[in-house]
Amino acid sequence: MPKARIAIALVAVLALALTVVYAASTPGERISNTLVATITAADASIPGERISNALVATITATKPDRPPSPPSDDGPSGGGGGGGKPRKDKPGEVVTPPPPPPSPGPGPSFADTRGHWAEDAIRQLAARGIITGYPDGTFSPDNPVTRAEIVKMLVLAAGLQPSEGRTTFADEIPSWAAPYIAAAVDHSLIAGYEDGTFRSDEPLTREQLAVLVTRVLRGGELQGGTTFSDAGEISDWAAPSVAYVVRLGVLQCYPDGTFRPKQAVTRAEAAMVILRLIEYLER
Repeated sequence: MPKARIAIALVAVLALALTVVYAASTPGERISNTLVATITAADASIPGERISNALVATITATKPDRPPSPPSDDGPSGGGGGGGKPRKDKPGEVVTPPPPPPSPGPGPSFADTRGHWAEDAIRQLAARGIITGYPDGTFSPDNPVTRAEIVKMLVLAAGLQPSEGRTTFADEIPSWAAPYIAAAVDHSLIAGYEDGTFRSDEPLTREQLAVLVTRVLRGGELQGGTTFSDAGEISDWAAPSVAYVVRLGVLQCYPDGTFRPKQAVTRAEAAMVILRLIEYLER
């Protein structure tokens, strides 16, 4: 064997020995680059000669950069994980995230108000706790509102506290309405009839409602007539209040230009008026 080949072989063996020693002293680091660099230097000194690649391939294959990481059960990381595998807390158990809670609605819906023209106003008042409906889950929107019912709505809409005082009306007051009627009396919202009665279960007329709303607003009464086609039917004691609340937009006339002062207010109409009153007070 020529001396040049002997020298190359010795250099290769020496480089391999040095590389192995280096690898033993520094676990986890690559050794192929060191060996290739040494052989390249030897190869450059003998032009035209080539050292076998088998040694380099063998060393490189037996010493990877680092052990491969085990696959993750969580799927690809970053960016929200869309398309990744479901998370596994225990072997064989796939845990999926709970659905988001439903967004709260505008308020409870009564069994007989779905699709009613006043449904939205009724639900808003129910959400505020101003109306609760009847025990059977209905609201009876087209029934006349009673004097006791409207007083409770007005007291709550005005932000007044129910009163523990007793009223002096000559007739019986329902127990559920007594604290609200007492509060209305304390704040001069109601006074009852001349015979000393309150008549809790009697329907409320539109002109009576106008007077009650005006008292809640503590506003001035507008003097002068109105342009309703039935203005002559409005009682003298109610005319200024009707003009005032209509001017504010809390009460409105009908499409035919009438006000219908003696007509009973339905529970749905009362809900609309109370909601407009609250919106006015909150401006």
